[in-house]
Amino acid sequence: MLLTDGGTDNAKEVFEKYNWSKNKSVRVFTYAVGPTANPTSAIRWMACSNRGYFSQIPAMGAIRSKVQHYIGVLARPLALNHSEYIKWAGVYQDSHGLGMVTTVTLPVYNRTLGANNQTILGVMGVDITTDDMLKKIERHKLGPLGYAFAINRNGYVVFHPNLKIPKDWNKDPPNVDFLEVEVENEQKEELRRRMIDGDSGTMEIQTFVVSPDGNHAWLENRTYSFVPIQETSFSLCISVPSHQKKYMQPMGITVHEAKALLHSNLSAMLIAPWDYYSGYSKEDNITMTAEDLINVLDYTNDHDNYLMQLLFWDANITKKMELYWHDVDIFPQFKFRDDVIATFVGTNGGLTMVYPASEKDRYVMWRDVWKADYYQRAMQVDYFVYTAPYRKGSLENSTAPPITVVKSVKINNSIKTAVIGVTMNHSRIMEELLTASDYGNSDQYHCRESDKLICYLLDDGAFVISTNQEDKLGAVGQFLGNVDRGLMFGLINRTVYVKHEISDFQATCMRKTKKSAGGLKNIRVPSVNLLYEMLSWKWWFNKVAWSYFSFNIYNWFFSEPVNFAYAEEESESESCIMNRIQYYWPSSTFNSMSGIVPCENCSREFRVVRLMYSNLVLVVTELECNECSYTEINQEPEEVKPNFCESQPRYRKRPGECYKYDAREDDKKCSGSANLPSYFVLLTALFLLRLCVYLSDS
Repeated sequence: MLLTDGGTDNAKEVFEKYNWSKNKSVRVFTYAVGPTANPTSAIRWMACSNRGYFSQIPAMGAIRSKVQHYIGVLARPLALNHSEYIKWAGVYQDSHGLGMVTTVTLPVYNRTLGANNQTILGVMGVDITTDDMLKKIERHKLGPLGYAFAINRNGYVVFHPNLKIPKDWNKDPPNVDFLEVEVENEQKEELRRRMIDGDSGTMEIQTFVVSPDGNHAWLENRTYSFVPIQETSFSLCISVPSHQKKYMQPMGITVHEAKALLHSNLSAMLIAPWDYYSGYSKEDNITMTAEDLINVLDYTNDHDNYLMQLLFWDANITKKMELYWHDVDIFPQFKFRDDVIATFVGTNGGLTMVYPASEKDRYVMWRDVWKADYYQRAMQVDYFVYTAPYRKGSLENSTAPPITVVKSVKINNSIKTAVIGVTMNHSRIMEELLTASDYGNSDQYHCRESDKLICYLLDDGAFVISTNQEDKLGAVGQFLGNVDRGLMFGLINRTVYVKHEISDFQATCMRKTKKSAGGLKNIRVPSVNLLYEMLSWKWWFNKVAWSYFSFNIYNWFFSEPVNFAYAEEESESESCIMNRIQYYWPSSTFNSMSGIVPCENCSREFRVVRLMYSNLVLVVTELECNECSYTEINQEPEEVKPNFCESQPRYRKRPGECYKYDAREDDKKCSGSANLPSYFVLLTALFLLRLCVYLSDS
């Protein structure tokens, strides 16, 4: 495409050498923009001699309509061949509330018998939601750690559980690459390439997995099975943990039996926002309890039978647990009873049972168990997982948040079907910390001596679960790097924790923007050459004529945007890249180790002990020394600027041919209407017209 204000050189030698020798495989489209003081015959010749089209753009309002003339030219061979050129668009958010959709389009040609029409009549299309695509996949048989995704021939995501949907996608739907929603490595690049090429197969890949809250990460072996979707430009892949080989197939529980199982006077039964029956997840007036399902079981048959049976089976099993919890609660000799806030169980069928029922509000945020942080972390391992609510800020807090302990439950030692847990006061965890240190072999590591030693219980992401420093209970739930920077350096040096940097290419950052106010946006200072031109009558005549016709003809229909100056600042979100360093345990395990926190005048010793059957380590160290300072260890996301100069282009699959060629094509239709008459003639005609109107009125 060439946009210019005219010229005399037609570059014939260039076209002869590079295009005509290749059967004019490149089409040339030229546009004369604005008041063309120079002749346009040369640029018209360029288009007509190279199977293109010449257009004249007389005003700002005509840009869109004039530039799009190339569409009809490119459609000529398709129309002559009646080619079924099916096009699948990228995903975008539907403005009418349908969610994420893609559009498939097909050209419509004139198929009148005997017609040799080289024009396209139009394009027909249909919107397909990604939810409709996902309904073809039995997602709940993949388990809480399995998922499905699809990409197109450019490697862009069609649907993926990690795909974020910003509110402003209607403005500018982005193309999100597969390697931007998963942690990139060489095996993922190979997987992406094979899916783009339309291959089928299975790959075993070791990859980093990040918890839903973004605070924990771990290495996991996963199986990726992929296949192209026929008659589309998409490829589908299913990813599950490598150890997952089976899924539950419950059946046989009637609706009448299920009603009794879902009803309880002792516990609260929360139901995941899944489509157990049609439209359940989209209802606004649901109470998020089993009562919603009980109320509709009698009058609807439009439900997911597999999901319903899975829920009924879970309710049958958890009913026995409810009775056990009640029996334990009434026995006064149960020594932990006063410290326990609530017990609960979450299941693969989407049921969360909370005892006692009065504590259900604590767990409403975890109602969708498969997306709950505790559920995914517990499903990854076979030991107890301790979690504390994530916090930032002052350490000098007199209270500590409750601690939740969870563990996955296996059936027949092969299928994990649920996660059971308890939420208890921090005082119970602190007592366990002190008791654990009492079993040490040395008197130097007894945590009860809080005035001499600092003790921490840390989880697998280096977050504080408990401490013996009662004046710093605000540290519970915080990253150790914010609490004791020197000790965190020591643990990293001893590889108790290793770090891995992960990029979030879908992050949003707040930007300061300026609010429009009165006044012109800018004032253009004319050049010296322009000042000389302004002295000639020809320049003034052309500009006056051009302005008059462009504003009185085109701009009557296409208003030109008005630019204003900017004054007040406002904040709005903008897409950006955020990097975050994740800390995790290495694959090699340890029982205990010692180390030194280096400092010039007061180095201090620490000892680390792994607590078996849990995600905890006990760290005992000497009191901090105020004389030493350490570099900041930041675990929070930080914005990074993309370096486009060093980035390498990702693999894309180019189409076999851009546009077809047809010998019947009539490329003589290569321009629009003739040039406008001279400005003098037009002004004279308009003057005479207005004179006649004036005389007739008088």
